[in-house]
Amino acid sequence: MTDTTTDTATDTATETRRSVRGRVLAGVALAVLASTAMATAPAGARQAPHGHAVFTENGDWQVPDGVSSYTVYMWGAGGGGGGGAGGAGGGGGEGGKPGSGVAGGSAYGIGGAGGASGTGGGGGGAGAFVPCTIGADRLDSLRVLVGQTGAGGKGGGGGGGGRGGYSFGGNGWNGSNGGAGEQGGAGSTTAIQDREGFLLGTADGGSGGGGGAEPGGGQGGNENGARGGQGTGAGAGGQGSDMGFSPCGESVTNGAQGSEGRAGQSGGSTGNHIRGGGGDSGAVFGHGLPGDGGARQGPGTLTLPDGTVFTVPAGIATGGAGGQGGKGGDGGDGGGSFSGGDNASAGGDGTTGAGGGRGLMVIAW
Repeated sequence: MTDTTTDTATDTATETRRSVRGRVLAGVALAVLASTAMATAPAGARQAPHGHAVFTENGDWQVPDGVSSYTVYMWGAGGGGGGGAGGAGGGGGEGGKPGSGVAGGSAYGIGGAGGASGTGGGGGGAGAFVPCTIGADRLDSLRVLVGQTGAGGKGGGGGGGGRGGYSFGGNGWNGSNGGAGEQGGAGSTTAIQDREGFLLGTADGGSGGGGGAEPGGGQGGNENGARGGQGTGAGAGGQGSDMGFSPCGESVTNGAQGSEGRAGQSGGSTGNHIRGGGGDSGAVFGHGLPGDGGARQGPGTLTLPDGTVFTVPAGIATGGAGGQGGKGGDGGDGGGSFSGGDNASAGGDGTTGAGGGRGLMVIAW
């Protein structure tokens, strides 16, 4: 006779073990899933991967899988500084002659006047800053255009010095004007396009700084004295970019304007019956100093979703400094008794303005 009680007890124990074992395995699986969910996303949601891309030149970018939105930071390139004007030449000295009997008179001719120093070039304007957050369902790929720096304007050439006058009181020749500096080049635009090339957003570049205006040459020595070369107005600062548009409504931060260059100083004059030495150049009183470039706008650092603290490199989107004006030439000395006057010094060349800072784009998700 078979013991059904024993069999029944055995079967019941087996089912109990299976049930417990199943609950344990299920509990382990649930624990693993819960752990994975907690590690990858809050509130049980699946978190998208984070990252960022930095563009210093043109390129293409594709939205990574799982990313729902991303932010684009754009800086336009800075404009170049204007070139400094060349210094003007000094005036030649008057030729020597017998004393006239006037108080202070002598056998020496009157010295030529000094040439004016060149005007400094204006600083270039800074590029605009534009941020933009875009949904991946709206735009899943981008063409990136990064603005390139505006070139600095060339400096003007120095003016020639005036020739000394002939003996027996010949007048000295006037010095030549210094050459004007060239305007700096504009920085180009940083932009995003769709895959068909349609323009979606821009941060425009800054304008170039104005070149220094040409200064006046010193007057040649003569019996009425010689007038110093006249300094000229300052090179205009480049306009910071006030253009750009965002496809997602964020405001555009305009670029800062460059400062104007400093005016060149006039040369020293020589008065009536003041014999001998020529006038000092305008450089004695100060060169035409360059204007400063416009400062970069927007944040200096970005805290990105992947935890990176990105520091914007120095020089990005800034305007270039203007060039310095050239030294004015010294006037020539008056000639001694019955000898010709001295030739004057030529003016120095103005320096070329500095190039602006390049544009930049950062995409973060």
